[in-house]
Amino acid sequence: MGLSQSISKRCADPSKYATVDAPGLAKDDTKWKTYDFVIVGGGAAGCVLAARLSENSNVSVLLLEAGNSHEGNLISSMPFTGKILGGTSFIQDFNSWAKKGAEGWSYEELRPQVQTSFVFRGHMGLRYVPNPIMPDGKEEEHGTSGPIKTRKPVPKQDIDRLMIETARNIGITARSDLNTNGTLGAAAFLATITDKGRRGYAAVSYLTPEVLKRPNLTVAVNCRVEKLLFDETGPKPRAIGVEFRRTREGPLYRVAGKKEILVCGGAVASPHILLLSGLGPRSELEKKGIKVIKHLPAVGKNFMDHISAGTFNLQAKPGTTYDYLNNPLYALLAVAQWFFTGTGVVSELAAPGAIFVRSTDDPCIPTNDPAEIPIDLTTGPNAPDLEILWFPLTVVANAMTKTSSKVKGVTLSPVALQPKSVGEITLATNSAWDQPIIDANFLDEENDMKVIVRGCRLIYKLAHTEPFASMLELNPKPDYPFFWPGCADPDKITDGELSEWVRKNASPTFHPGCSCKMGTSEDSSVVNNKLEVHGIESLRIIDASIFPNLVSGHPCAPVVAVAEKASDMIKQRYGF
Repeated sequence: MGLSQSISKRCADPSKYATVDAPGLAKDDTKWKTYDFVIVGGGAAGCVLAARLSENSNVSVLLLEAGNSHEGNLISSMPFTGKILGGTSFIQDFNSWAKKGAEGWSYEELRPQVQTSFVFRGHMGLRYVPNPIMPDGKEEEHGTSGPIKTRKPVPKQDIDRLMIETARNIGITARSDLNTNGTLGAAAFLATITDKGRRGYAAVSYLTPEVLKRPNLTVAVNCRVEKLLFDETGPKPRAIGVEFRRTREGPLYRVAGKKEILVCGGAVASPHILLLSGLGPRSELEKKGIKVIKHLPAVGKNFMDHISAGTFNLQAKPGTTYDYLNNPLYALLAVAQWFFTGTGVVSELAAPGAIFVRSTDDPCIPTNDPAEIPIDLTTGPNAPDLEILWFPLTVVANAMTKTSSKVKGVTLSPVALQPKSVGEITLATNSAWDQPIIDANFLDEENDMKVIVRGCRLIYKLAHTEPFASMLELNPKPDYPFFWPGCADPDKITDGELSEWVRKNASPTFHPGCSCKMGTSEDSSVVNNKLEVHGIESLRIIDASIFPNLVSGHPCAPVVAVAEKASDMIKQRYGF
């Protein structure tokens, strides 16, 4: 998950940083390779913690990542998904966490970590011209010295201006920056992009070459943690280490964590690791033959993700989209431009902007039947529950969808930000090498369908409003079937037909969370407000799985802020 290739070479031999299994070593942690902190998971949170905790040269840190390195992988460096939404867009979400018992996690208490994580570096490229439709935000409202660089891309095509102006023409506020001056409205995203036009995610931004040279920091990839290890001799079980392998049948290795074990696997892997380690619902663990260390019924429960309707494609006029990239030659030239100069279409975001509204009471959304208006599940009157993403090209729903190089179109996607449907993560087997069962339970609650259908109605209104309408060719009998239902007459297509289409095409947005949520009760939550696992000493979970509820936006900034706050709490706890 984004770790340097040099790490792979430096840590190719696990015996250099871990203890291989041997007779008599399984229960004698004094003979294991020992670190002050062992971090499980090298995603955004894990990278932040590794960098921050190793700032003290007297503190030893080991970061174990199950995935491979990103270097040499061209796609992982491209900025397609490097969009950021944070700051004031989460005021009400964070405050709702505090109201639910997460003391210390209100917006004002988390704001310092948000601002110390990012630095705004202005606009990208040479094409920037000030535009009253897309006004600039104030740089001082962003972080000024954080590791993650944010920029405002300047798209080659005009879709951002068209979308924002069209949204304004139907009554939606045009925002300069959803990170600073308002939660509701239409705006282009900031992008986490480096000075060289590369994707600036946490591994690149926090685990810089200078950080990786620290002698007290060890980072290892291709290490799959099979379970956490505990000392059960005290009043409470205490996490003391982890077991891992590099391959399913390979040697077993152990390491000890003298101070704490920090699990940062994400909303799927973190509950999976806890369950395999004996932390979770007793009945589920016993069914899989796993020794119960602590009965924690909420592990893996309350799993949620933002729900997308899929790809709502609209046929566009030639020359208005990026669909020329369907031509292999043009695509190769675009990649070459980005590779050598860090500029061009590949340096932009695949989804450069979005509209955030309230499906329950926004007058800009057409209402055919008042009974179809959803229940308000937001955290406050200024919090959105619906996002409309836009893409300046046609996006196919999956690899099985057939398209043509002649296709010209744009894709919009309605996303339910505060779903009522709740899923769970459970064990398929008692092996870490078998993926867990992910039951997202999407659209189980009818309210979620109502939100998404209202999103489809909003897209129709945008598509029939200038100036966006002039970019489109809304043929009621399209040449290609994937332009349905975008081509349909909004006055004739029913909510039932839209619901049927949504149910067939709905997909996750890969913003999962809440599966090890923070709270005060062992029955309904997994960690306390210090991110410590209930009833277990020396074990914390630090990632999106601890969210009490999903945020009404993209989770990059909140995850980084959670990790920054966790590192501050840990430093305070141990006095460094």
